[in-house]
Amino acid sequence: MGIRNTDETIALSKDVSFMPPDLSDVALSLDPNFVGGWKFEKDPDSFPGKPGITSVDDFEYNPGYNDAGELIDYTMPFTKAELLAKWQEGYNDVNSKTYKLDREVEYPQLGEQLDALFHDIDEGKLDKTGSFYTLLKEVKDTYPKA
Repeated sequence: MGIRNTDETIALSKDVSFMPPDLSDVALSLDPNFVGGWKFEKDPDSFPGKPGITSVDDFEYNPGYNDAGELIDYTMPFTKAELLAKWQEGYNDVNSKTYKLDREVEYPQLGEQLDALFHDIDEGKLDKTGSFYTLLKEVKDTYPKA
């Protein structure tokens, strides 16, 4: 049943699917009235095990403007350190669940799963000896929940 993806394909898929919190969303969680955005000293892209934001020096507040192009008067009620800590909390939460990304890539295609299930039903093997169960069990055992 099915051909396993290459390690390179798995790593790429995992990197592309990895979605840590956006810094502006974190700011909004700390202050629902947050306006503006962030300027970054370096590329803030984050990957599993490689956070893109590691220091308060990595980003600066970028003020917001209204429709008339006027600067919006806004003062953050939180520090950059508090913002970074909250972002790291979200990053660590997402990073601890990368087994889900691994499993998504490793599970056989849905058509292959249904074919295995059909043959198991046809052969009376709707138990742990059937190919449907063993296909999914192998992936779950390879990538256990953290």
